[in-house]
Amino acid sequence: KDCFLKFDTTALASASIAEVHSAVMKDGAEVIVKIQRPFIYEKMKLDFEILYKIISLTKARFSDTLIDPKEALDEIKASTELELDFKKEAENIKKFKILNANVAFVYAPYIIDEFTSPKVITMERICGFKINDLEKYKEGGYDVNDVGRKLALSFFKQVFNDGFFHADPHPGNLLITKGKICYIDFGIVGQLSASLKSALNDAVVGVALKDPDKLINVLISIGVKKGNINRNKLYEEIDYLLDSYLCTSLQNIQMSILLQEVFECASSNNIQLPKDLTLLLRTLVILEGVISKISPEIKIVDIAVPFVKSNSAYAALKDFNLDDMLLNSYNFAKDFSEMRTKMLQ
Repeated sequence: KDCFLKFDTTALASASIAEVHSAVMKDGAEVIVKIQRPFIYEKMKLDFEILYKIISLTKARFSDTLIDPKEALDEIKASTELELDFKKEAENIKKFKILNANVAFVYAPYIIDEFTSPKVITMERICGFKINDLEKYKEGGYDVNDVGRKLALSFFKQVFNDGFFHADPHPGNLLITKGKICYIDFGIVGQLSASLKSALNDAVVGVALKDPDKLINVLISIGVKKGNINRNKLYEEIDYLLDSYLCTSLQNIQMSILLQEVFECASSNNIQLPKDLTLLLRTLVILEGVISKISPEIKIVDIAVPFVKSNSAYAALKDFNLDDMLLNSYNFAKDFSEMRTKMLQ
């Protein structure tokens, strides 16, 4: 009562780590308050101890797998511990807002610092609809293809330009509000070093140009050598992979599957790729699922390749002609269709 004019004690939403309540600030601002569940850290710590014990008892069964289960669990544990620190989530939101300040169709809620702590986060309440609610698109006159394209563009800007991306883009965390895509829940984010970001740009260019040597150089430069590497064998496998995917239209390629094939090819040739890429692949799988739901004809590889090729000199986004114009338009509504047609011409 000292903090809020109104506070709804019935949860607006509920999940494993926290629940969310709607509230009104003393100045009349509508907010949501995300409150961590009591003793959730201790409960999750016990869960991890059990999982580590299971892995230790069954590790022989995983000797030939692509991913080391202990390393995977280590990554999940580290990610979960970050997710349990709401102060860190608040910092993630602020960083995301700064990096996307010039992308007019992207939004994230503002934070009320005064009422935010490691176990409570208070932020602007976003009134919108889930990005996969097709009926709402019809009601609002939105162009679903425009939304799908801009969602993909937003993701690739986050990965290839910023090296900082929202890593849990399921429909519950992506809302459409006032002509913008609003990202919420930043408990899980991905961060890429400058060298890894540059390598990913090179990798996509290598795929686009069907250049096995370029792709191999990237794999060797970012990976950890786990044994002898037969470059001729690696070349044959990468060349076959590129032929298999690129002999057909990009329309038929799922980028997440292509990346997974590359990961498996690297692993079978004694190259262990950075764990950061596991989170990126997981995010890409989720994102492709969302885009296929709202706009099935859009394939994000069709957007990734020209985006990265146009940006291969690592120029600023402002140099990205058509898509820069898209990134700075404020609305997805159908009355913008004429403008987009002219741009495509």
